[in-house]
Amino acid sequence: MSLVLVNRSTPKASSLVVLKKRVSYISDPDHPNHSGDKKKMILPARNYNVPDNDQSPAAFMSAVVRTNVEYNCCRTGRVGKCSRRILEELIFSTEPGAWLTAEERNEIEERIVSRLAGMSVCRNAWHIDEKSGRCDLHVLLSAKTLDYPPKMTFWCEFGGRDRDHLYAAMDSLDVEIVRYLNRKPERQEEKLKSARRRHREASSAVIGNQLTLADELARHFRKRKKQPCCWW
Repeated sequence: MSLVLVNRSTPKASSLVVLKKRVSYISDPDHPNHSGDKKKMILPARNYNVPDNDQSPAAFMSAVVRTNVEYNCCRTGRVGKCSRRILEELIFSTEPGAWLTAEERNEIEERIVSRLAGMSVCRNAWHIDEKSGRCDLHVLLSAKTLDYPPKMTFWCEFGGRDRDHLYAAMDSLDVEIVRYLNRKPERQEEKLKSARRRHREASSAVIGNQLTLADELARHFRKRKKQPCCWW
């Protein structure tokens, strides 16, 4: 079993229509992806960092639009292209058989919100497959923060504006959550694996006993180190 945190590229994320569709999708039990053979239990969505702690979808969408408008106003007169993206979406997914408890889901959600959402409004919803035990957490959040002046929620360039690279932050969070879950007594027999470890094991299964490039280079330099040096 493993835990995977992936960034979902939301098409046309500058569109208000897409915002409404994604908000509706994560809470819709009758959607084809959530019903029939793919039936899932949809837990009530929750808002974070929304004014007055309003849990309605309208309050979340209103906050997203407001932060985007404030961002555009603060960009007036500045050089450079203004970002029109208003929405980001992350999906935290477990492999079948994880069977997360309510306590584990709450802990995971809080860690993701505190690390990745930061000062952005977000709306989360858990999708649970009661047949396989797989759990997916959909995280919708504003592409602009609540800071003044507002900033982009994610800065995806390495070394950008003193913020962690998005994928590096996601990878470290994935490992952190897996370690937290594996310390629980009920997880001792069958422990979860991080996406990084699962990928490494899958690569090893394909490569087999063949040396990787890193192994070959290490062996090559060890041989060179043992050879005597002649300077004449």
